Order: sequence, then structure tokens, then C-alpha cells
Amino acid sequence: MAENRMLTFANKNGLKLKLPSKQNYYPDLTFEDSDGHLFAVDFKSSYYTSESVNGLTLGSYWGYFRNRDKKNEYGLSI
Repeated sequence: MAENRMLTFANKNGLKLKLPSKQNYYPDLTFEDSDGHLFAVDFKSSYYTSESVNGLTLGSYWGYFRNRDKKNEYGLSI
């Protein structure tokens, strides 16, 4: 599972792994270092239509930039 790999990465690099409080909140996950710096990770997905990739999904990404004045529980804009 991807979350296990992210947790392993965080532990190996001295980071805390923070998951969003809701499934569709941006970012998909956040790493925090010992100085309190936050690193947002947003996963993108795509799908094939016959022989080509149809493009990337944007999820709640656009909502994040429309509502920059609102903060989530990590102090990040949502």
C-alpha cells in the first residue's frame, strides 16, 4: 500500500507523515520536518482510452487555489 511506503520514507528521513482529515482534502498527504517546514504531496492519476493516456485528474487541486484564505488543521490553505 502506498501509505506504508510513505510512512517508511518519512521515518527514514526524520519526517512526520500527516494525512488529511477528509478523503478529498488537498494535499493528499503532508510531510513535516523537525523545523516545522511542511511538504505537500498531491497524487495525480490518469487513464487510458484505447492507445493513449487521456490526461490527468485534477481532484480538489483547483478548489485549493480558489480558497487560499481558508486554512485546514495543519495551517495549510484549502
